[in-house]
Order: sequence, then structure tokens, then C-alpha cells
Amino acid sequence: MIRGCFPTLCRICGENCGLLVTGHSGGVRLEGNPDHPISRGYICFKAKRYNTVHSSPDRLTRPLLRTKAGWKPLSHDEAMDVLASRLLRHRSMDGAESVVFYTGEALKHQENKALFRHLAFSFGTPNFMSVSSVCHAALDMGYQLAGIRLEEPDLNTVRAVVIWGANPFATHPLLFRRLRNASAKGTPIIGIDPLITPSTRLSDLHLQIRPGTDGFLALAFLSRAIESGIEMPQGNTFLSMGDLLRHRSIDTWLSKTGVESRRFDEACDLLFRNLPVWICPGVGLELNPCGVETIRAIAWLQRVLNSNRPRRRLEARLRALPGSGIYSEMPHPIGKRETPHFVAFKGEGQALFLKNAVLNSDPYPVKAMVIAGGNPMRTFPDTGSQKRMLEGLSFLAVFDLFMTQTAQLAHLILPAADFLETMELHDYGPSGHSLLGLVRPVVTRRTGLTTETFVFELAKRLGLQDRFPWNSDEEAIEERLEGSGVRLEELLASSAAVVRYESTAPSVLDRSFPNRIVPSWGPSRMDLPIDSWQDNSFWLSSGNRSIRFQHSQFRNIPEFATRSAESVLLIHPKAADKLGIRSGNRVCMHTAIGSLVVKARRSKCLREDSLCMIHGEAEVNVNAITRMDHPDPLSGYPWMRALPVRLDLIRET
Repeated sequence: MIRGCFPTLCRICGENCGLLVTGHSGGVRLEGNPDHPISRGYICFKAKRYNTVHSSPDRLTRPLLRTKAGWKPLSHDEAMDVLASRLLRHRSMDGAESVVFYTGEALKHQENKALFRHLAFSFGTPNFMSVSSVCHAALDMGYQLAGIRLEEPDLNTVRAVVIWGANPFATHPLLFRRLRNASAKGTPIIGIDPLITPSTRLSDLHLQIRPGTDGFLALAFLSRAIESGIEMPQGNTFLSMGDLLRHRSIDTWLSKTGVESRRFDEACDLLFRNLPVWICPGVGLELNPCGVETIRAIAWLQRVLNSNRPRRRLEARLRALPGSGIYSEMPHPIGKRETPHFVAFKGEGQALFLKNAVLNSDPYPVKAMVIAGGNPMRTFPDTGSQKRMLEGLSFLAVFDLFMTQTAQLAHLILPAADFLETMELHDYGPSGHSLLGLVRPVVTRRTGLTTETFVFELAKRLGLQDRFPWNSDEEAIEERLEGSGVRLEELLASSAAVVRYESTAPSVLDRSFPNRIVPSWGPSRMDLPIDSWQDNSFWLSSGNRSIRFQHSQFRNIPEFATRSAESVLLIHPKAADKLGIRSGNRVCMHTAIGSLVVKARRSKCLREDSLCMIHGEAEVNVNAITRMDHPDPLSGYPWMRALPVRLDLIRET
């Protein structure tokens, strides 16, 4: 299956650590690559055990077509013919905009996303969408509205760190390792989180904030910075912010957060004595009706705490895809009406607003959808609504590694290759490193199609061969590298699977950008839309992470799942006592859209007014009761964090 030892890159998460892959009797072995200039030999729990994912008997191996008699196996050519004919039929009957292309995280980003975006726009549909509809884009929006970019830290130059609503122990293990080393060398760390996590345990001071009030805490820090004479950045944004903050007391902001004045004072003293400071924000901060404004306030604070931080973005000079930017006139994508700022910022549609288009033809009919490496049935809010939307499609095709909950609703399923079976470029520029890496196939037999092969073969059948004129992944990569100063031969010969490049000219963010785009801001847009608060009401956090999973991925792999506790709802013992709840009791959570029955577990790791549950489980998925009725007005993001719920004990008879 594999001969020798090959360097490649891990594609499980966004850190993209260096790997050495060798063969053994059980398949393949993944180890850290000491030559990789960023990870330097480190790999995490998931990467060490990825062989069990790669060789899982649950991997999809043949295309499947839904028939009245059940699933019918097809050849790859037959499946691609079916897919192309259905997409062309809907373009002819309902317009190209009736077709949606969606990419999730299971097949990763960068090149894969670029290929599907180009395929969609070349086909004539404006409806390219991605996991950005629910993940990370709102974080980037908030930072850019404050005039800066979200960047990786230089822990050698910052003198303090704030881990704000993040748990890098579970989500970014390599970063957590760096933070742990920095802490050991004396860098003070503040943790801000309603939960006690491995990451907050690393901190010197933990502010156990009330869920959903992070923006107010950021304003309190900014007010104290002004009082303390900390130099403010220049620009109209900060002049107007200063005027607003001077007319409100710090106690006004702080009273909303549940943070004691004494501990707030300790945090201010620690931060302002140790400038510059890096803030590590969690993506969960964006998942509520005031997410972007919350992030924006935190980003303002970041500018104050590190006013000299670089504002540049590294990027390899890859050759544009043939015909990029030359597309036929198209209608507005789905989501443009509801969230024009998101659509303008990302250059794609907002998938959370597909329901009306599919079920009510509003603003126009959507009939067909291709989902590549995504599982909205687990990861999107209001699971019942997502199911009705997907079932309402005339045609749904899924391209993935496994028979996910979303794939089970499809009319056509095509198996995908994993990152040990594919070749793909990865640019480390967005994370601050002028390195171009190569994910390379290290096994001799592929289980499914690579993204490149899938797109190229489909493009030929759609009459778009001039936009994707290549016959192999290698051909495409060689052409993309023209002008970059990096050759494929160099990448293949590199012991680290990366080559350093000369970046394009650094881009500096226009500091007037925030006022031009969204002039209205402030605390009035940071309050959650709570209708009522009852005695047995709590704040639910639905997105805490486990180091064993990557979002909803790997939960079907025994080596990962058997070591994980079943889905439980965490509740503080004092709150549990008031409701007569013991660990193991079944309880019912109620939100505005429904109810969910789950087992409770008493834990002192969270506030008394809070509940906590991992999202994305198949049997008991908390997203069944998360909400879309109050989307963030800038990003369209759903209400999945700081969600008000009512809790009842189910009394067994």
C-alpha cells in the first residue's frame, strides 16, 4: 500500500502540521515531521490515530444512486454522468441560480474552495456557499471592521496573552503547546470564559464571564484604558468610540458581565503593565445575535493593547484559475437580501437562508445542491428546519468520505479521497508564514475521487473544460505555481513538504474601513434579544469542543468515540440541587423552537447560571434546538451560544 517514508501535511485542522507517513502491517503510520519549520515534529491526538479514519470500514467506496428499491451502486463515470445531467437539466428548466454548490470542512479549504467557487460561477450560478456561513467569517468581519486583521501571534514579542472564549487545548493543540511554553517562561495569561477548561487552567487569572456579555467586558477594558492614559490608535473610529465610552461608567459595562470589580481590576493591572498583548479569540464568540459587534469591540481592544502589530497579509503568487473573474451576469446569491455585508465580505452566498428559496421559491427557486465535505444536518442550527430544506430539494448530491446524516438524504453519493490520497497546495501565508506546502498522495490506492478530479471531470461534462483544462492534479498544480517562484519538483523534494516563497506586496488595511461600511455600532447592538427570564432558565453553550473530534468529524470512528463520554448536559451542582437533578437523570431543555431530552451531569467547571453541551452528536444533537430566528444582522450567524433555555427534570415513573 505504501513504500518508504513520505513527508506531507496534516489536513485535519487549520494548523496543518508536518507529517511523516510510513507503511506498516496495519496500514499507515503518521508521525510528526521534525523538519517542518512550524510544527517541528509535533502532531496531536487525532493525527496520531488518523490511520483508523483512513482505513475505516465505514469509508464510502462506490458511488450510490437512490432508487425506489434502495441504493444502487454506480461506476464513477456513471455517477458523474448522472450528476452533470441533473445539474444541466435544472439550469435549463429553472435557471443556473437554482443550483447551489456548498463546501464544508471535511475536504478542507484554500484550493478546494477556490475550485468549487470557480466551478459554480463558471456554471452560471451565484450560489457558491461554504462552511463560512456558520464558522469563522464573522470573526474576520469583526476584526476588519475594527481596522485590523486576525493574525497569528509572535509569542516572542508579546508580553501577555488573553485567551478569550477559546480552548486551543482542544481546537489548536500546537498553539496550546506554544502558549504553555510561553507561560512557563513567565508570560502572564488571562482566561475569559464561562467554563473552566484546560486552556483557562493555564491562565494566571480566569474571568468567569456571564455568557453573551463579552462585548461589554471589552468596552469596560477600553474605558479603563482611556482612564489610564493608554495611547489610543488614530482615526475617526476611535474618536467616536472614546466619546461614547466617556459618557458611560465602567460599572455600567461590568454589571452586565458577572465579573467582580476586584478581579477586573487585577486583569487591567496585569494587561496594562505588560503591553503589547495578544488576544486569542474563540470562534464561538460570533455565534449569537450580536456576534460581529462583540468581536468588533474585542478587536478594538486588541488594537489598543498592541498598537504596533503588523497589518499585513502574506500570500503566494499563484496563477489565477483560467477565466477567473470573467463570469456571465448572475442574480444576487441567496442571503444578499438578509445579510448584504456577509455576501460582500466573503463573495459568496449565506447558506443559512436557503430554506425560503428551496421551500418557497423566495427570492427565486433553488432545486439542486452539491455538498462537498459538509454535514449541515449536524452542524447547522435548527436541525428539523435543515432536514426539511434538504428534503425539499429536487436533487441533492453529496461528495464525502462517509455516509453522514446529510448524505443519507442525498439522491446521489460520490466517495471522496482523504488527504493521504490527494495532492493539494497549502499556503501558510494567512497564518503569517511565507511558506507554500504540498499535501501529497502517500498511498498507492485511492478510495475515492480527489476534489480536483471531481471538479475537472464534472467541468468537462458541463462544457467548462476551458475553465479546468487539466487531466490531473499534478498538471493543475504545476500551472498554478507558475509565477510563484516555487516549482512542484522543489515541493516534492522538500523533507518538510514546504518551500519558502517571496510574498506579494504586503496589504495594509484601510483604517477608515469600519466607518465606511458599518457606521452604526455600540452597546445597543450587544444586548441579546431575551423575551423573558424564568427561575429555571439558563444560558446554554452548545459548542464546547473535544480534542478527540474535529467539529462533527470522527464521531463514527471507534478509536475516537469509545473513549468519549456519551452526550451529556453539564450543570453546576448548586443549580442542579435547586431542581433536584442528579448525575444520570434525564432532563428536558426547552428553547423557542423545541425541546431536547438528554442526560445531566453535575460539574463545577461552569457558572451556576450556565449549561454546557457538545454539539454535533448524531443521537442527541443540541443543534435541534439552536435558533435561526435572530440572526446576526451583519453575518447572518445563528444563535448557538449564550442561548436562553429552560430546564426541567424528567421524573421517572
